[in-house]
Amino acid sequence: MRLKNLVSSSKTYIHNVTDGTLFNIIRSDPVLSKYDYIFIDEVHERSINIDHLLLYLRTVSPRILCRLKLTIQLLRSGKRPTLHLVLLSATGDFVRLGEYFSIDHEKAITLPSLPHQVKVVYATKPIKDLVVFSLETVKRIYLEEKCTGDTLIFAWGQDQVKDIMKKINEWINTSKVSLPDFQVFPFFRDLPKEEKDNATSEPSYDPKEFDHRPIKIIVSTNIAETSITFPFLERVVNLGLAKEKTYDAIENRSRLLASPISKSAEIQRAGRVGRTRPGTVYHGYTEETSKKLQPHHSPSAVREDLTEALFLRLSLSSYLKKAGIEGGLWDELPGKSLMLR
Repeated sequence: MRLKNLVSSSKTYIHNVTDGTLFNIIRSDPVLSKYDYIFIDEVHERSINIDHLLLYLRTVSPRILCRLKLTIQLLRSGKRPTLHLVLLSATGDFVRLGEYFSIDHEKAITLPSLPHQVKVVYATKPIKDLVVFSLETVKRIYLEEKCTGDTLIFAWGQDQVKDIMKKINEWINTSKVSLPDFQVFPFFRDLPKEEKDNATSEPSYDPKEFDHRPIKIIVSTNIAETSITFPFLERVVNLGLAKEKTYDAIENRSRLLASPISKSAEIQRAGRVGRTRPGTVYHGYTEETSKKLQPHHSPSAVREDLTEALFLRLSLSSYLKKAGIEGGLWDELPGKSLMLR
């Protein structure tokens, strides 16, 4: 849908853009005069761009409407009496959002949960080798449980995606028992679009022959946590790690480090199943570990190099000045400790 424009009537125009593209639009039209509603999806991700969009739109918009978990109707003085901001997330920190917009976070609009039941299975003891755990869980799914649906495995980096795929393919190619017709696909951010489509496509088949269709095993990074539906998914294997970009102030460089996921991410991963059919999620850690997970992962602004963020705020402040809106964005700068080298 990226950059695809949709017209549903002579009076309605829908413009699908990335957050970066929206910043480009703001550059030429600081008060977004062509739009009545701005939707920001997956607001829980707390990227630098999303946080800055919320900051900018809160400053520009006198009327804000947040939907899905939180409803805000707050009149403010400003240039845009009709601009509405619509935030969408299944696991956002809506208490903090409520505080941020000075409204009652309990005025939530919650959509129905997943239409199908999802069973949750935790490891009975700490897992030493998550790659081996992935293979053993796949064997359990298809040899013991006789599952006929697809499986999504959450790894924590491209190298781990390849390692897990290698293990599974070796098992498929050397197994002495009869196996279903498996297709193993990678899924990560830098993968060419054609290869991503292979993992997400819905092949044509006779519904009566569902049990005999090729079974997909998709090994993915956390990119598959949100905004993607795999049509025949029945199992998720969550290994409990994700790589986060972190700035090392001592060495003055950024690194990708594997870290435990948050409770929010755990819910997102489990939510991949239960959409089109009942499913099961297998966690590569114990239930006790799950209870100790942080509710939400830390925002990018407290982990990453702030150079980009500071330049972004300078630009946004200049757009506000161009629109004749006084003040700026400097009151929202991170604490001094985050800017020390």
